[in-house]
Amino acid sequence: PWSREVVSNLVVELTDQLGAAVVAFDVVFAEAQSSDALNALEHLKNKRPALASQVEAERRNIEKIFDRDAQLAEVIASRPVVLGYYLNQDSSAVSGALPPALFSQKQLGDLRLDSTIWAGYGANIPVLQRKAEGGYFNPVLDEDGTVRSIPLIAKFDEKYYQSFALAALRTAFGKPQVIPVFPEGVSDDYGAVESIALRSEEVELDIPVERGLISRVNFRGKGGPAGGAYRYISAADVLDGKLSPEEVAGRIVLVGTTAPGLLDLRSTPVNPAYPGVEVHANVLTAMLDGNFKLKPEYSQGILLITVLLVGVVMSALMPILSPVWSLVTALLILIASIAVNSFLYFQANLVLPVAVVLLLVLAIFVFDAAYGYLPESRSKK
Repeated sequence: PWSREVVSNLVVELTDQLGAAVVAFDVVFAEAQSSDALNALEHLKNKRPALASQVEAERRNIEKIFDRDAQLAEVIASRPVVLGYYLNQDSSAVSGALPPALFSQKQLGDLRLDSTIWAGYGANIPVLQRKAEGGYFNPVLDEDGTVRSIPLIAKFDEKYYQSFALAALRTAFGKPQVIPVFPEGVSDDYGAVESIALRSEEVELDIPVERGLISRVNFRGKGGPAGGAYRYISAADVLDGKLSPEEVAGRIVLVGTTAPGLLDLRSTPVNPAYPGVEVHANVLTAMLDGNFKLKPEYSQGILLITVLLVGVVMSALMPILSPVWSLVTALLILIASIAVNSFLYFQANLVLPVAVVLLLVLAIFVFDAAYGYLPESRSKK
């Protein structure tokens, strides 16, 4: 682990010298940094009780010099820094200190929010978290273990907390108020939020979300330093003063890892080993440019209508077509389904299910071919 002094220097260089708008750490400072000098005095106090009062007095005199956690806390207190943490489902696995919640269920009253719910957390040590904004890292894993979305707001202990990306965005915008926006004409117990509104005198931003207050990740590249979507900068180059302010000024800087041994690689649709820190970068970019991918509430209705339409058309056509034309028809419907789905995804930013339709087309074609082959085979025999 890097010493707190290195982290402090990194923060100062990025903010004071290079002008970063926000420095957000995709890292958890879960343990206090030990000081050999203070540990030696503590050991001396225990070994020589007669000198305990003198040793304790000396310890208090030099504590500020060697307490690296307090020094880092002082650095981040006056700068735009976000510290990350993680939520879990183990109520006995609780460590560190959570940042202040966005709001509580008590403040919402009878209003219900459809959100992910967590039982425990692993957070930063209190001395650091008290001085910085905070946000959780947790993605939503699909059934295949792939990361496709991030909950922007999650619930723990009857309180609602912001994600890492949302915390970085709000810090860059001066910490505007967060307001859940419901569709018009729904009751308080509906739960599903249409969007998350950020409001202040200078900021008016609406972030559309899916059920569970989830934002679907709009991946912009294969990920990693060679992925091309984002610029990766070595922390060593920052500390060595190799960057100019024009390269960083006004930007949100995410501090994270890409080395496989540090275990922050995620399975995503675009790369099975995608840097976790870049997942948050994609979510941040979507919020900044308003380019979101959304699975609409009516997606299941669209799927039902499509399945019925394709099923009826193919069931009517296949028995009267020759084998060659049956194959051509099936291929044309497959291509059309993929083309329409891709057009809606890339042009309208709608995420609609297509796998069921493709499987249906294949199933009807195979069934028709088998049904036509068996009587023909029997007739020839």
